Amino acid sequence: MCLLWTGLTLCHSALGETDSEVHTVELSDNATLLSIFNSGLHPRRPASGSIHECEIRPARKVQFKAGEFTLPVMEVECRIFVLENGALSSIEGLTNVPLSLDDAFSEASKFHKALGRSTDALKEWIDNYPASSVNGALFGLQRRSEIYPNVRVAYRFQQRLRDDKPLAMTFKIDWKRPLKEKKFRTTPVTPPPGYEHLSMEPNIGNPKSKSDINSNQRLNHNEEILTPVVGEEKESLSRWWWLFFLIATGVSVIVLWLKPRRPSATADTEQR
Repeated sequence: MCLLWTGLTLCHSALGETDSEVHTVELSDNATLLSIFNSGLHPRRPASGSIHECEIRPARKVQFKAGEFTLPVMEVECRIFVLENGALSSIEGLTNVPLSLDDAFSEASKFHKALGRSTDALKEWIDNYPASSVNGALFGLQRRSEIYPNVRVAYRFQQRLRDDKPLAMTFKIDWKRPLKEKKFRTTPVTPPPGYEHLSMEPNIGNPKSKSDINSNQRLNHNEEILTPVVGEEKESLSRWWWLFFLIATGVSVIVLWLKPRRPSATADTEQR
């Protein structure tokens, strides 16, 4: 019986290995989509068709690091907004886990510790919940990094329609950039250098099996990719078919033009 229980436990651990992995994302002032892929996450374009963003779905365990800030490990779904040159504009995350007031204070306290801020105001807000803040918004905190001054980290509570667990947490990391550097995309988000062989098509059907990059798929971003991109291969084949069609059509026209014409019946009558 003990052997059976041990075997079941090992099988469960093996099956849950991918989901339990913590992806560490290193961010800086000039962070690009490469930072996300290098962590082992595999973002994909949303089914909505938006060309400005990609997403991490279903939720994954992620830890973001930006300068002096090391955020707590969170199991989150993320929306990642990307500029034309691949630079990150913002990352928005939702834990999507309803929290009791005690749990909300505990989880938010980790953010306050990571951002170097006191929890006094947080404690006062939790103790007086559901009274609203002075401006009517739910409680939150934001701070800009001193090491990477363009990076700002923030979190905020969201309301949930449950009396026992009325709150959930959202977070946002965004970048302050000069207007001339904010070139918005005109084409859909594509994989960064070193990951061109991976698809970013939306997850449809069984997304859970396609949300991470395994060790066999991870490449050094300086390596040359020898495998052709599927889209480019299809486009190349399409061009060859068109060329073959045009050549065949041209040959047919020339053959018909050069073919001797039989004299008509009217011409024979006139000659007689």
